[in-house]
Amino acid sequence: MKKHFWALALATPLLLSACGGGSDAPADSSPADKYVGVWSTPCVDLGNGSSVLQDWTFTKTGATNLTIDADGTVHSGSSCSGKGSPGNHVQGSMSINGQTAGADRVSAHLGATQTKELWLVQGAEIHMRSTGARDAEGYPTTVGSDFVMRRK
Repeated sequence: MKKHFWALALATPLLLSACGGGSDAPADSSPADKYVGVWSTPCVDLGNGSSVLQDWTFTKTGATNLTIDADGTVHSGSSCSGKGSPGNHVQGSMSINGQTAGADRVSAHLGATQTKELWLVQGAEIHMRSTGARDAEGYPTTVGSDFVMRRK
């Protein structure tokens, strides 16, 4: 899986459209609770003279299930500076299927893209691992930070 899977999953529809607060994390009473809220991505250089910032809203639908609403802002240049243009709104879902090495085994669907990753919430950050060796069910076997989102 590419290093910036999530950013690119949302960036593709954003590029097509371009062409034509912080709060404390909720208590961990169920595996999904720690993800509820709005999280932001760092600036992602799309490599084509533009960049994107994204906000992801996670809404709990069950003890281990959430919906994902992702909104992006596309900027000219590679640094997400200046006024951007709204991008596509992409919806998806995720389920938490146990843990590996202390991180949640997340099966996620965003638009037409599906993936299996390890997600670890540390304070106000979600560290996502989508690369490396995989177990028999297709999840990465080690925790890491291929991509990081921060709570807004």
